[in-house]
Amino acid sequence: MEFVTPEEIAELVVDEIAGGNTGKDVIAAIDGAVLGPSYRGGVLRGQALDVLARLERETGTHSVALGQLGPPELSKLLWEAELLRLEYDTLAAVLAARPEQISERITYRVTTSIDMRDTMSSLGLAILLPDGMRLIRGPSLRIPELPGRRIVEVTPSDRDAWADKGWVDLRTDNMARWQKRFEQMHAAGAPHPELGSDTIRLESYPFARIEIGSAPSSLGSWRTSWAATGSNKRVPGVGVAGLGKIGRSSSWRKGSPDPCPMAGSGAPVSWYVLMP
Repeated sequence: MEFVTPEEIAELVVDEIAGGNTGKDVIAAIDGAVLGPSYRGGVLRGQALDVLARLERETGTHSVALGQLGPPELSKLLWEAELLRLEYDTLAAVLAARPEQISERITYRVTTSIDMRDTMSSLGLAILLPDGMRLIRGPSLRIPELPGRRIVEVTPSDRDAWADKGWVDLRTDNMARWQKRFEQMHAAGAPHPELGSDTIRLESYPFARIEIGSAPSSLGSWRTSWAATGSNKRVPGVGVAGLGKIGRSSSWRKGSPDPCPMAGSGAPVSWYVLMP
């Protein structure tokens, strides 16, 4: 059996860097072997989107971020954008509102929509309420990533970092952050075909409405472009993990002596106090 020597590898690497054609470029080989999109697929895509939209209307569900979509941050951003779409519909309407109003309206929608809240929590996403102290979550959390630990001390910096990385953040500051994003998208405007591709930017957005699936470059790109910049009272039927901690606390199922009003049809939902 023969071997490949380090010198042979180094020689091929240098030739590729210098612009030579060695025939050993693995990326180019894969690119040539992978089946690309077709015209037929492009035609069928529109029909598939129409069917999906009809199914959403008929079932009252929201196909936003389901399953293992990738980093939790991407699911968080898509769900926050979806909440803005449901409440305001257009970029202009979001920009015309005050961050406090946006936070209040979206919080009301989330806390009164059992199915939507259960869908978000089923992905391992927590929902941080506007006071920054209470958290709605399901049985598992993707953020923070602390395997084997059930109770975790929380500081304000931890909370902000985790909210930025994988919690649906309903705080006023986050609504103001979304307004800044929409301002840049609105300022970039739609591409001008008559001027060629030079007018197309990553932030370019050709729609007046908030279209989640039609703007992955504008909405999804914020995942890597932005960093993270009340009351302690027990709510009836709400579990409290303890001040300054986050973990599993009491949860209730329908029909139990102390039912959680957020739980819906038998699904346990817990609220947590993050810090004093």
